[in-house]
Amino acid sequence: MSSVLPIPFGPEAYRSEAVFEAERSAIFEREPVPVCRVESLAEAGAFVAGSVAGEPLVVLRTASGAIVALSNVCRHRYATMLEGQGCAASIVCPYHRWTYDLDGRLIGAAFMEGADGFRASDVALHHFHAEVWNGWVFVSLHAPVTPLASRLAALAEALAEHRLADWRAVRTIDFPSDCNWKAMVEGFIESYHHMGVHATTLEPFWHAHESFVSHADGEYLELRHPMHEEQGTFAVYLGLPLFLLAIVEPRRAAYWYEVQIERHDRIVVRVHVMLPPEIADSAEAATEAAESIVAIHSEDQRILRNVQAGVASRFTQPTALSPLEAGVAGFQRYVRARLEAHVRQA
Repeated sequence: MSSVLPIPFGPEAYRSEAVFEAERSAIFEREPVPVCRVESLAEAGAFVAGSVAGEPLVVLRTASGAIVALSNVCRHRYATMLEGQGCAASIVCPYHRWTYDLDGRLIGAAFMEGADGFRASDVALHHFHAEVWNGWVFVSLHAPVTPLASRLAALAEALAEHRLADWRAVRTIDFPSDCNWKAMVEGFIESYHHMGVHATTLEPFWHAHESFVSHADGEYLELRHPMHEEQGTFAVYLGLPLFLLAIVEPRRAAYWYEVQIERHDRIVVRVHVMLPPEIADSAEAATEAAESIVAIHSEDQRILRNVQAGVASRFTQPTALSPLEAGVAGFQRYVRARLEAHVRQA
């Protein structure tokens, strides 16, 4: 196992394509990942195109009102089809105009009469497993053993007071980042870096040395700070492996970090600014919350580039984590456990 993932995590864990391929098999082909908010699928035909660790998919609401997750790859010559989000009566491939209904069945394939072995009724898009939890749509490439409601029951209880299912995403900002996905998650679940990276944005209010992990068992991690007399509370939640949420109270803003993994060294962090229903129509509140996260995550982007440059070194070695990085340790234990289980099952 040490040849695939150094223990503790060393540079190879962040720079190796082989490690990333192992993670795809052990984690992302088995675990649920959030891909959109359910309010994005308000009507029949509404869709959001995305991916899970590079697997193209589309989540949509069917004519019957069901939410489904389908492969976004045409069965004919493998072009991806829908992009972004919107509303469509059917799924039409831009290459040869093969057309699928909202349940993924092929309903149109021009000039295929007489094609050897072809029957339209045999052709359909692959279905992935989709579940709605707390206002988010999670997708699993294979049906999970444990339903999401049970798996994230403790996290749902921790978030219950916020009633997040009623909140709305009011702004979305994309941050392309040349870094490994684990580096992003590790930075998210520790505030040790506030004093270096966020010295003028977060550290004056939520000091690095006062941060603490308040929950590190089961399927989620929670990092908190004592309440600041002016700015209130700051808490971040990590539902393993890839549900990243930050909440600032009483300012009433939440930030969902949707992490699109493109390669072992390339991600896109799509930050969704969320507001509760009573202020969701306030342009001022949306602008304030969006400007704040742009300033903060731009600082994170710079340090993540530095990390990815550093892991290319052949001479550096890992050392101990700080007690302030208890969340990082918890995340790394999760990744190791999933990889080790996958090796045992192989």
